[in-house]
Amino acid sequence: MEWQSQLIIVLKFLVVCLFVRHVGAKGFKNPETGTVWKIVKSTPEPNFEPYLLSTSQLIREEGFFVEEHAAQTEDGYILGLHRIVNPAAKNSSSPPVLIMHGFLIASDNWLIQGRDHDLPYLMADADFDVWLGDFRGNCYSRRHETLSPNDDLFWDFGPHEWGYYDLPAMIEYIRHETKKQQITYVGYSIGGGAFYLMCSTRPYYNNYITSAIMLAPFVYGPREKKIRNNLLNFAKHAIRGHKQHERFEVFKRTPIHLKAVQRLTRIDAPSFKIMFLLFMDFFGDDIDQLDMLKFKQIASAFGAGTSLKAMEHMVQLYESREFRKFDFGRTRNKKYYGTIEPPQYNLTKVTVPSCIYYGANDYFVDFESIERLSKILPNVVKKKMVPHKKFNHLDFLVATDAKALLYDDVISDAFRIINSE
Repeated sequence: MEWQSQLIIVLKFLVVCLFVRHVGAKGFKNPETGTVWKIVKSTPEPNFEPYLLSTSQLIREEGFFVEEHAAQTEDGYILGLHRIVNPAAKNSSSPPVLIMHGFLIASDNWLIQGRDHDLPYLMADADFDVWLGDFRGNCYSRRHETLSPNDDLFWDFGPHEWGYYDLPAMIEYIRHETKKQQITYVGYSIGGGAFYLMCSTRPYYNNYITSAIMLAPFVYGPREKKIRNNLLNFAKHAIRGHKQHERFEVFKRTPIHLKAVQRLTRIDAPSFKIMFLLFMDFFGDDIDQLDMLKFKQIASAFGAGTSLKAMEHMVQLYESREFRKFDFGRTRNKKYYGTIEPPQYNLTKVTVPSCIYYGANDYFVDFESIERLSKILPNVVKKKMVPHKKFNHLDFLVATDAKALLYDDVISDAFRIINSE
């Protein structure tokens, strides 16, 4: 029955192609960029209670209003967007900012510490019009015009699609809703890398961004591989296993997963120390900046769902230390790209003013990778190491002193560049 399975895949692909043509006729088209996108109706958020609150629930708990939006990409994915509305806002024409998450997480990972600590709340209190986005495949962006998450084709994406399709759709949507020509962008980890990918493949989007404020942008893997080999080998083994069993979704957030993690991370559980040390091995040791009472929420929110292909591409980027397209292997690379090696993304096309922050103890984005990136980008206006010697990759989201060490500077940078134009 192999031919029947192949026929079904081909038919699904043709349906997607027809859908894209259909959207081109009935959706919105930016005449400057050629980007086609649609406004679609948002749907109720996934409910993970009692284990975890959703992005909207977290925002409301801190005294803000929240709007749930959805933007549709050119290739049919429907992406969740959350807009934080500050009832005490003084400025009715606040500058919009899009804040994007990193790998294996979601918009709710920005909202762990509370109103006086988390970047989105601080920016909302500073009179920014704050939008939190979610890349395709995580728990807030599991919809498609024609495909279901049960379809293998739904999971045929990675960082390339996040940058080439998802970010343009979100940016177009926010510009349409706010009637603003430009927005500020804040990207963490691959949320930064995806932005640079977008500007290198669709350079016109440089014109729509006032500044790109990057927190540990994952573009080039670190020179020194500090992540233990057993963790990296585990990732590769998981990739092989999922391929063999034709499972193309990884780290799906489910009540069963959340219940298990919360049991393992109870502060009085014997497994707590093991889980904590595992996080330190993965992200970098910085016990001083991690609130132990928040660790259960941090661990639970980590793992919001993505594709196997995205995971494989991330491992490729980490190991190769090159910012390039997905490596299919020599034969298929030749077929898809016309070259044996996957092509590099041209970062010299990224002309947006970039402010780049990095940590001294980051196992994913080290000083050498930031130096390399900043020498290629043509418009880096600021490059700064966070002034804490153990600041790691996770600290950009959850450090107890992140406001004083980092976020105050981020807000100041955003205003400074807006006011300089």
